[in-house]
Amino acid sequence: MYESNPRFDYIREETKYITNAPQHIGTLPVISPMSIDELGNKELELYHRIQQLEGTIDEKTDKVVYFGISKEYLEIHREYSMLAKDELEALKRGLFIMWYALTEPTWLTGICELDPEAEERIVKLLDRQISKDLLDYELDWMLEYYSDFGFAFERFSNYEHFYRRTSSKTGLKFPESIDRETMALRGQMGEYLNSLNFEQLNNYR
Repeated sequence: MYESNPRFDYIREETKYITNAPQHIGTLPVISPMSIDELGNKELELYHRIQQLEGTIDEKTDKVVYFGISKEYLEIHREYSMLAKDELEALKRGLFIMWYALTEPTWLTGICELDPEAEERIVKLLDRQISKDLLDYELDWMLEYYSDFGFAFERFSNYEHFYRRTSSKTGLKFPESIDRETMALRGQMGEYLNSLNFEQLNNYR
């Protein structure tokens, strides 16, 4: 139980006099059900909470867990996986969260462990879409970008089409520009993609 874990004693001490400190992980409600827009807003709320965490890298990582941020992210990802069959945007965001969790540290992303069933649900959908050549341009260039980090999806190598696309380059060009205002409304995926320099990425290809 987190309540008795001595690893978190210093966090309890830090926050016991703070009346507006985030709720403890053990009392967090389940985030369900939510619309795609509500999930995006929830992601941005968590993103801003992560940015406000103080301490060393290890302390920030502990706080992500203690304050329930990683648990909320698990629920958000699970919700995206349930919406992904009917909403392409949910599929894109769900895949991004999986990739981000494996390529960046928890203290930065707020993401820790994800639900394996939710992950497989997303990969299975993508594998089918890739095999039938149903990807839209945005999802295709996102997969092209992820292929620079081939290790991220190695455990899904049994999904042949998905794994081949995320572990090898096709030479697809990235867009020259994106709508950054709209992208900012798309959860952490939007925050991350807005940080990319697409002109520079294309020059490296």
